[in-house]
Amino acid sequence: MDRTHGLRVAYLVFAWGIVVALLVQVSLIGLWLFAGQSTLYLHKEFGHAITLAAIGLLILAFTGRLPGLMKWITALLSVILVVQTEVFAIIPGSPLRAFHPVLPLVIFSLAALLAYSAIPLVKGRPRGSAFPLSVAESRAN
Repeated sequence: MDRTHGLRVAYLVFAWGIVVALLVQVSLIGLWLFAGQSTLYLHKEFGHAITLAAIGLLILAFTGRLPGLMKWITALLSVILVVQTEVFAIIPGSPLRAFHPVLPLVIFSLAALLAYSAIPLVKGRPRGSAFPLSVAESRAN
């Protein structure tokens, strides 16, 4: 396994790890909101860990030589996560905080797209086909 392939495997593992972590994150806040469990602190700290993982994912995107669009989407995911975890914390009382429960939908969608799109990079598809095959390409097989 060459270095680039190893970094892409690490990207794939991190990407799917973030998807799973997001599900856990939503479960933690759900336990606090609906079951009265004391998981709010865990929810906050786990959010910071997810943000750090996304920054690691961004580093892997560039060192693993991922396609340009995947690099940009990974960067977008990292920026949105920083906004979600850090910026909302420093603007208490702002109406912008209304986006805090909405952004996880965007974050989860981007993370799932990246995780799914990384699979062909590890399986060894030709360069430039990181995103799912078009209808014409799938008929050729």
